[in-house]
Formats: sequence, C-alpha cells, structure tokens
Amino acid sequence: MSKKAAIQRAALELFVEQGIDATTTKQIAARANTSEGNIYRHFSSKDALAETLFFDHLLPFLEALDVAVSSREHMRDRLAEVVRIFYRTFDEDRVTFSYLLLSQHQHLAKFTESAETPVTFIHRLVQHAVAGGEIRPLEPMIATGTILGTILQPATFVVYGRLDPPLIDYAETVVDTIWRALAPD
Repeated sequence: MSKKAAIQRAALELFVEQGIDATTTKQIAARANTSEGNIYRHFSSKDALAETLFFDHLLPFLEALDVAVSSREHMRDRLAEVVRIFYRTFDEDRVTFSYLLLSQHQHLAKFTESAETPVTFIHRLVQHAVAGGEIRPLEPMIATGTILGTILQPATFVVYGRLDPPLIDYAETVVDTIWRALAPD
C-alpha cells in the first residue's frame, strides 16, 4: 500500500472512530506509520483530506446506483438495486460506508442545491415513480425518508450486533418492506 493510501485508510478509520474534528494529523500519521509532513505532501489540510475521502467514495457510489437503476424498468426492481448496492457497499467496506453516512452533512453543505447525493438520487426516483403511478401518491420527501430509513436501520443493527452479517442477506426482506409501504393500492 502506498503512503498516500495508508494515510487515507488511517484517516477513514480515525474519522469514523472519533469524528473528523477530534482526529489530529498526528494520530493519522501514527496510524499510517508515516510523518505528519507526509500527510501535507498529499493534502493541503486535514479538512482537504476529509473532503477528498468523502467525494472519492461518494461519486463511485452514486455512479453505481445510477448504472444499476437505469437498467431496471419497474420501481420495485430499481429499489431492489438500490438496496443491494447499499448493502454490498456496507459488506465490502463498513468503514467507508460509515464514513459516507457519518460525514455527509459536513461535506454536503459544500454542495450546490443541484448536486446529486444519495438523498436527491432516491428523491428523484420517488418523484418519477409517483408521476408514473408506480407507487402511491406520497409526499416525495417522506417516501425518500422512509426508503432511506428502512435501508439504513438494518446496517445499524449489524454494527451493534442485533443482526448477523452479511447485510446483503436481508436485502429482499428490506425491499419487500419498502414496497409494502409504497406500492399502489
């Protein structure tokens, strides 16, 4: 692993464990087995490192969602793809998944209103499905919150030992639960 990659992984782990503000560059350097100066060779500041980590992981996640959903015709199938991508991401790298969730509010504040986020992505899916009569005529933001809450709570349960991993094993149950809340009458 390169020094830059070691710094990034150490920062991810510490940011999830302690939060960005509570983590020092000294701690990152120690965990990465490098010097603080080496961090500044790659990143102008700790905040720049945190932001780079967020966007370097968010953009491929959003792209995977977009590719998977665009190949599905029906809303239930699109939801199933969304759940599977969230859960595969969680199962493959819980630290990165946690970082995206825990630091999103800090980093997304820098986004413009039109920038794509997981929330705006799902909101757009919901709006399209409501307009097409694929789901009940719900308030789109409430439906978006229902979808995200139903997807994310099982991840929390795995983290706290209330559900056994892998999370992907629960994908169909979660999709069924979401669909029961959204399906047209």
